[in-house]
Amino acid sequence: MLWSFPLVPTGSEAGAESWPKETHVSGGSTWTSFTLDTEAGALYVPTGNPAPDFAGEYRPGANLYAGSVVVLDAKSGALRTWYQLVPHDIHDWDIAAAPALITTKQGQRRAMAAGKDGCLHAIDIASGKVAWKTPVTTIENVDAPLTVQGTRFCPGTGGGVVWNGPSYSNVTNLVYVNAMDWCSTVKMDTKPPKYEPGKPFLGSTNGFGASDEKKQGWVTAVDADTGEVRWKFQSPTMMVAGVLSTATGLVVTGDLNGDLLFFDASTGNLLHRIATHQPVGGGVIAYQAGGSQRIAVAAGLESPLLQTHGQPTVVVLGL
Repeated sequence: MLWSFPLVPTGSEAGAESWPKETHVSGGSTWTSFTLDTEAGALYVPTGNPAPDFAGEYRPGANLYAGSVVVLDAKSGALRTWYQLVPHDIHDWDIAAAPALITTKQGQRRAMAAGKDGCLHAIDIASGKVAWKTPVTTIENVDAPLTVQGTRFCPGTGGGVVWNGPSYSNVTNLVYVNAMDWCSTVKMDTKPPKYEPGKPFLGSTNGFGASDEKKQGWVTAVDADTGEVRWKFQSPTMMVAGVLSTATGLVVTGDLNGDLLFFDASTGNLLHRIATHQPVGGGVIAYQAGGSQRIAVAAGLESPLLQTHGQPTVVVLGL
């Protein structure tokens, strides 16, 4: 092992003061990919929610470095900076997807990060501040306290934006991101949570909440400089797949019905729909082989959470 960095600091570690003493400190896990800035030697690490998930009174404070994008020196592991996008999270809103490092049309160097809070965040690297954040799904009742009777909020505990992050086109200066639109109702326990190894540590009586029957998704295109939404596509299924933007003006993604979707990158017009017959929830990439262009997609998502069933498949299209 060359180095390690504590995403939930304890003892005398920097950031430990953002957690209360005499409690079980937990959470902040990272469970998707990272982003490496090879020029700056910086590693951008998206982090998960603090724990217990919903019992905010148990853990007053900012709860560093949960709900953040943590920037580390790639060689030494030293902390360079961090951006806590969801301070003191009580909705299970992980920053679950790797950010996209871009240079906008106006020359701004930014990290575009989207999370389960349902927002696209533009982190301005030069100033160290969030330049803007734009909702990319339904945002409702997020400031209401969680109660024992139950509190409904959107996005729900499923998210928001999960797994696959945004994509940028320097042709259109737009950032493209998929999102789920699925609300949840969480009921709090009347007793303070107690940490027991091997058991859920949530603070609720109904697990991760009861999710609405209604669910849909969005593909959203956002101006990289201003944060303004340029176009949106409403999908009858939740959108969790990766998004590919091409130099020829296409945006390619997939839905949980098993269709690959091809959009005009500037207008959002749906140009083509190709069936894969497997729910699409994985990455979408373009590459060349033998002088020909290919588009590959990971399909066949098997997810009890999203209630999809498939057989994992890589689908490759030739252009």
